[in-house]
Amino acid sequence: MFRVNSSIFSDILTGKNIVLKIDNIVFEKILRHIREEYPNEACGIMVGDIDGLYIVREVYRLKNILNIKYRFWFDVHEWIEKITYARKKGYKYIGVYHSHSNGSILPSLSDSERMLECPGEIWLIISYNIGNIRYAAWTILGYELGLTKINIV
Repeated sequence: MFRVNSSIFSDILTGKNIVLKIDNIVFEKILRHIREEYPNEACGIMVGDIDGLYIVREVYRLKNILNIKYRFWFDVHEWIEKITYARKKGYKYIGVYHSHSNGSILPSLSDSERMLECPGEIWLIISYNIGNIRYAAWTILGYELGLTKINIV
């Protein structure tokens, strides 16, 4: 199994019983960000505690440097700055959230390629069309392993 040894990741995902927990207040922060950016894709990072569950305690917005409707990416320096700030506050890096305005909660080809850059990182994808919200979380555990859907509670 591909293992990640990086100061960004706090432990190694095994793919077994991975559960992402997001309370309503934090989820509303994500939705507020998505509504403000709609119809463009919004993105940010999720940080929190990892103790059996991956508990999202806080989210930090990232600027979509592509600023277009069906794609996103962020400045890597901003991403590192936000992770560093969160770690100084005692949080662990969990992963990325972003929106899709096309109705899909599946990672796009571009998303999957980006996920391979940081195996084990959790990606929360929120499909947002006014009045219709769906979401799912995903990870790729390693280059030889496929996409894994994460349980959300």
